[in-house]
Amino acid sequence: MQAGHWIPKAQGSAIYFEETNIHPQCYRCNINLGGNGPEYYTFMLRTYGQDELDRLKALAKTTVKFTVEDYQAIESKCLKLMDDIL
Repeated sequence: MQAGHWIPKAQGSAIYFEETNIHPQCYRCNINLGGNGPEYYTFMLRTYGQDELDRLKALAKTTVKFTVEDYQAIESKCLKLMDDIL
């Protein structure tokens, strides 16, 4: 599994770590099919609704410069989520 981004990371740093923008994808969908946009869009719309998709699109147009502390907070949050799952 890979971390598939509905809005590609290349479109802006502000969406890199947005949880609603990142979902598990197989290699084929994420790499060979370039994210498998049509199916991903259907999933996103059904799961989150148009308001969240619009929020992510607007966020992708912004730039964020992450600090070391930001990365540490993201890491802590991810580790906690993994602990909760496992």
